[in-house]
Amino acid sequence: LLFFFSGFYRDNFWGNYYEGIQFFFISLISLSSYVIIKTRVKNKSLILYTPLFLLIFTGLLSTYKKIKEPFKPAGLYVPEYYVKKLYKENKDKKFCVRVYTPPVIPYTWNYLFKYYGRKLNTPEPTNDFTEEECYFIIEDEAKGYEFRIEKWRGENIPKDSKMLKKQYKYGVTVELRELNKNS
Repeated sequence: LLFFFSGFYRDNFWGNYYEGIQFFFISLISLSSYVIIKTRVKNKSLILYTPLFLLIFTGLLSTYKKIKEPFKPAGLYVPEYYVKKLYKENKDKKFCVRVYTPPVIPYTWNYLFKYYGRKLNTPEPTNDFTEEECYFIIEDEAKGYEFRIEKWRGENIPKDSKMLKKQYKYGVTVELRELNKNS
């Protein structure tokens, strides 16, 4: 029921928790269709098979529509994209990362850094500048709340740091900054 009702909200955080739920529904539909066909009901009427065919037709139609629409990243795609990219750039060396995310506590980012650190058998990032450099990951904020990003920048990014690289993609800014060596 939670899944059903969450479909009526345009922007909700439940989407991350439902990632992969389609496999549950595919399994459920497959098992149901197998049972229906296997039970050899004497009266093979349209009433029995019509819902099954409608379900299959609806699934094919929605799949076709999804293929035709432009790619729009959702769920864990964006944080996972950047986590993999940062691990690839910093192969087997320690690096610094600080993350701003609108819910304020970057659980998803922390989890993915831990997961890929273990998976790739490489050091997890730290919050302290390493080799005088640090990556700052800043997710976009809702309109009217941009002041939170500015406050976070003031508290986390040293004023005398110099930006070496900046990338913006999928609503996330990643800045590589270097501490000023003169200070």
